[in-house]
Amino acid sequence: MSLQEKGREESLKQPLDLRAWTFQERILSSRVISYGPRTLKWSCASKEYHLDDSLCALTYQLAEYPSCIAQMMSRFISNPGNSRENSSDTINAPDWLLFVLQYSARKHSEPEDRLVALSGVVQMLASRKQSHYLAGLWRNNLIEELGWYRRRRGYRARPAKYRAPSWSWASIDGQVYHHGTDGADFIPVCDVVGCDVRPTNADAPFGAVKSGWLLVHAPVMHGYYHPGDDEIGEYDSEDESINGGTQVRVTWGDTGSHSPFKNQPNSTLLELIFDVKQEPRSTSADFLVLSKIIDEEEDYTDIIGLVLKEVLNGTYERIGWFKDGHHTADTCRRWDFPGKRLKII
Repeated sequence: MSLQEKGREESLKQPLDLRAWTFQERILSSRVISYGPRTLKWSCASKEYHLDDSLCALTYQLAEYPSCIAQMMSRFISNPGNSRENSSDTINAPDWLLFVLQYSARKHSEPEDRLVALSGVVQMLASRKQSHYLAGLWRNNLIEELGWYRRRRGYRARPAKYRAPSWSWASIDGQVYHHGTDGADFIPVCDVVGCDVRPTNADAPFGAVKSGWLLVHAPVMHGYYHPGDDEIGEYDSEDESINGGTQVRVTWGDTGSHSPFKNQPNSTLLELIFDVKQEPRSTSADFLVLSKIIDEEEDYTDIIGLVLKEVLNGTYERIGWFKDGHHTADTCRRWDFPGKRLKII
């Protein structure tokens, strides 16, 4: 028996590659032997080897496997003596967003384990990372990490059992994504005034949570979205355009009769993706601006934000994500209006 180094081909995805708990186990283990139906694989933070010629012909991107995450985090695992004060030992927003992208695609036998099954990795990072952990997000990158959105098809109802605040990706099922910057500048617009997350078990601060809130100050507009408008096509409750993330026309103002944009049209086409399935009817929401993505070389600006629903006076839940894309510097200024303070649970 001999092992050979993996070439350009990737091994066939195995059941172990689809389960949430094994993702953490792969990252926290310095060396792993995986037994599959077509190959025996030995992995560490920097290499993968397969038994002789057992590689199958199918090819998968490395990003579908946790090995690249293990490489990214190997500096934490291999250097347990690193001090918390060493800023080079922090994990930045793109690294964590890649982690969430891969982890959130995996399956749980118990959906309530969505946060629990990564608590070991979080505990390791928290001992070195100069930030506070908040139900799947990190405080020092919070504005960027709040901009997650779910895949555009296969909507599900919101889980019946509470497992995270609505602003956390862990509050819904399925894989989540983030709007990439592609070399552009990320400019926060929203300010986090306060935040708090309460764990279910005080002895497990990085696991399940029982409550959480954010207090933010940001530009917020009230608007009406209209499933069934010509711009988004005929509404289908089983495969709905509005839930699919296509452009949705939003009419601005508390009464739908005026716009907060000076000298601008009364309505706007936004790319809108709801977190969970919405009622098939025209309704209203509040639109909170999180950030601007500015590419000076290409001369465009994307506005990224959250769609909120008021549940109590001044208290909101997140129900979706929106983008107003590819503005010039002049048209982008229409989003520059005074902010307000509100609480998101």
